Amino acid sequence: MNPSTENAAAPKTPPMPKKRNTILLLAAAVLLVTALLVYFKEKEAPKGFMDPSRISSSYYHTVWVKGDGTVDSVGSNQFGERNLERWSDIVAVDTTAYATFGLRKDGTVLAAGAITAVERQLHRMRDLTAIACGDDHLVGLKKDGTVIAIGSNSEGQTDVKDWTNIVAIMAGQDYTLGLRKDGTVLFTGDLMLEESARNIAQWKYVKAISGHCNRAAGLRSDGTAVTSWDTDKYGDWNDISEWKDLKQISVGWNHTIGLKKDGTVIASGSDEYGECEVGDWKNIVLVIAGSEHTIGVTADGEILATGDNRFGQCDVNGRYIR
Repeated sequence: MNPSTENAAAPKTPPMPKKRNTILLLAAAVLLVTALLVYFKEKEAPKGFMDPSRISSSYYHTVWVKGDGTVDSVGSNQFGERNLERWSDIVAVDTTAYATFGLRKDGTVLAAGAITAVERQLHRMRDLTAIACGDDHLVGLKKDGTVIAIGSNSEGQTDVKDWTNIVAIMAGQDYTLGLRKDGTVLFTGDLMLEESARNIAQWKYVKAISGHCNRAAGLRSDGTAVTSWDTDKYGDWNDISEWKDLKQISVGWNHTIGLKKDGTVIASGSDEYGECEVGDWKNIVLVIAGSEHTIGVTADGEILATGDNRFGQCDVNGRYIR
């Protein structure tokens, strides 16, 4: 052993390079951010909550699809429109005043209630990805972007055989709308107001559509809205031309509801039954405008309601869509 080094102090650990310190700090930051993202993602509503096709509310009843593919409902059952206990594998629902329609995973359709106008043709509704119903007609969107419609054609509401490149459909009282991939909207039938067809033909950059009775509206990609009715013709009543930062829009009989990107809700139009009393709603992920009432779904799946409840269509206290 070299005597000059026998009792020498152990060499000190060299200082950690600054570059290595920086790498470790960055790695820790990435782990922290990832953990936070996972945490907040768990707090968000499951994607299914935000699908408007999972809940529908007509004049007399409200229906929604639960997480297991079964269906729950409240309100009137005068014509058996709520006899849905045996339904399963449902992915979407739509309602008329006296009927309920459900789209199954296999692309077929179930129906309950007053369905005389379409009952004999229901077997034609196959390979569908979406459904929409009017008073006496039923519309289906096929996987290839074409559309099929059955039932009454008194106003031309089922004249959709030439439609292509459709990504969403909507049916009103006696009319049908089809949203195309390019953001324009096709229309057939009767919306009663003379300006409706002209206005809809001018819609551009639309990413979602909604309607009820003789009114329709579109949500544009910039978060603003377009309507089938002339707001300057009818004054401030139901004027939504200044709405912005919208995530969803839903049209009722005489009122319109808008869901903003921050989870708050705005309303315009008739408030005779309190259907526009949504100013204190928070953390909302989905809204549905019924005839004279409004339905909302919170981030945890709770269903809210305000407005006309004469038939129990708003008896959703303690109910969840999950």
